[in-house]
Amino acid sequence: YLMSVLNPKKKTLTEREVKNTAAGIKAKIVLVLDHKASHLVSFKKDMQQEVDKIVDQVLLNVIIERTIAETKKLVENHRFTEARTLIRNLPDQPDEVKQLKKNLLDQIKDAEDHYNINQKIESTIAATKKAVEGGNFYEARRLVRALPDSPKEVADLKSNLLGQIDQAETQHNEVASTNYEIEQVIERVKSLVG
Repeated sequence: YLMSVLNPKKKTLTEREVKNTAAGIKAKIVLVLDHKASHLVSFKKDMQQEVDKIVDQVLLNVIIERTIAETKKLVENHRFTEARTLIRNLPDQPDEVKQLKKNLLDQIKDAEDHYNINQKIESTIAATKKAVEGGNFYEARRLVRALPDSPKEVADLKSNLLGQIDQAETQHNEVASTNYEIEQVIERVKSLVG
């Protein structure tokens, strides 16, 4: 009965709802007539202990669900230290919760690493763009080469950016060469006319 009332698929229950439901079930167990028969008295006691175990597990699940939901919001807002603190406050028992904590902390670290790499990429691209616009191709390449070589997507991005810098430098040199040739022609024309 308790598990049907505390069905985790229905919704996330509050601690108060769990405790109130458990108190109602325990009250019904007390009302069961036992006629002072030792086996019925023992049965009632066992039932109440079983209700306590189930309630403890359901309350733990409620706390875990709430913590995970809060942690998800923190991670989405790049508040990784606070997210780790929330997870570390979960109990270490039973072993399943301890393993869950480890997995969640690993996921937070991965999310933070990913965020930091993205931030580095964005700032590198902005600085590289400025360097290329200023004709400083050496500096642009240096900035891009400072990016990490993993994960593969970052290595591919580095290669792509270096290729774009090469193309920009080639175009820059071609324009400079053409401008120089034009200036030379203008100078010759001026000397012939003048």
